[in-house]
Amino acid sequence: MAVAPVTASGALPLTLVAADRAPASIPCMVMNVAVASITPDSVLEVSVVISKLLTAISKQGTWITHQDLQGKAAVTGVGDQPVPVKSKVKLNLRFTTPGGPLILRNVICWVTEQPLPMGVGDLLLSRWIMERLGYSAEKPLAAAQQICSE
Repeated sequence: MAVAPVTASGALPLTLVAADRAPASIPCMVMNVAVASITPDSVLEVSVVISKLLTAISKQGTWITHQDLQGKAAVTGVGDQPVPVKSKVKLNLRFTTPGGPLILRNVICWVTEQPLPMGVGDLLLSRWIMERLGYSAEKPLAAAQQICSE
């Protein structure tokens, strides 16, 4: 994770992304102040963000409202063990694509104090968001089947 100002062109300063970023993760500008590694997830019911990223955003002067959760809560499907979460936040995410920027506004993310599994990055996007963006787990399988049948 790296903190960077937004460039005038709106492009992500990709040189600021950590070198150990997982190949499956995608660089993303979060709240217009922090470059983070985000992994799309086709299984998770909710999006999950690490508190370390939120701290970096807050240090840049961007206010993020946390909604505390009642009682104990945990997200399953992230790793071997349930990941405890204590609050939710709304984040704006900006991705650089070949066709121009893709901006997702008010993405609700559950906040964890724990690091996400190795290679995941700073934020996991939920299955619901991935479906809204057109992702389907069946599409890659269908494409693979067509390649194998040729």
